[in-house]
Amino acid sequence: MRVSLGDTVLIWCTATATTPGGTPINLVGDAVAWAFPAHGIRPVTSDWLVGEWTDGLPSYELVVATLMDVRERYDVWLRVTDNPQVKEALIGQITVT
Repeated sequence: MRVSLGDTVLIWCTATATTPGGTPINLVGDAVAWAFPAHGIRPVTSDWLVGEWTDGLPSYELVVATLMDVRERYDVWLRVTDNPQVKEALIGQITVT
């Protein structure tokens, strides 16, 4: 996704969890968090933002003008916690031009 610096852009991020074979996994009830660090940098504890579940999918409402204040490429990470398992995955990118 590409957005312009200075624009107030609302991005609704969602992700679908699947098995390696492509079967959807229902994770409703597990804690979900999102991180949007600069491209190529793994998120640290303070990067994670609490997400929510919408229509069975983990989601996060991202206001780009607030979070991304420089022209750069940002990675989109998703973390799902199902005690004791914690899974983190790089799932996409946002480019601010």
